[in-house]
Amino acid sequence: MSSREEYIKKFERLLNEYSDELPQEIIHNQGKYKCRAVWFQIIYGTIEGLIIKGLANNQVEEWYKGFVEYMDKKSSIKSVGKTSREDIERGNNLLRLVIKNIQEGVK
Repeated sequence: MSSREEYIKKFERLLNEYSDELPQEIIHNQGKYKCRAVWFQIIYGTIEGLIIKGLANNQVEEWYKGFVEYMDKKSSIKSVGKTSREDIERGNNLLRLVIKNIQEGVK
């Protein structure tokens, strides 16, 4: 399995194996929820690894920068600590775009 295929599998797991649900109570170290900070941290780290290894093109880097800027701006305002439906959708959309981009590069 190539590095690109391994990354596709990692991104697909992030997209499909974590819940989009936004529980009413705060979730600490339990379950696979996209509302947890760790989900976003895994996205960051995995895409950064893709970039460092030279497996991402400029488009992926731009999408990633836009996502990081959005999340940084969001964390600097009143919603600190609260994950919104939009945050999760932006993360999902980024994952879908990156997966598609890598798959097109594999062909």
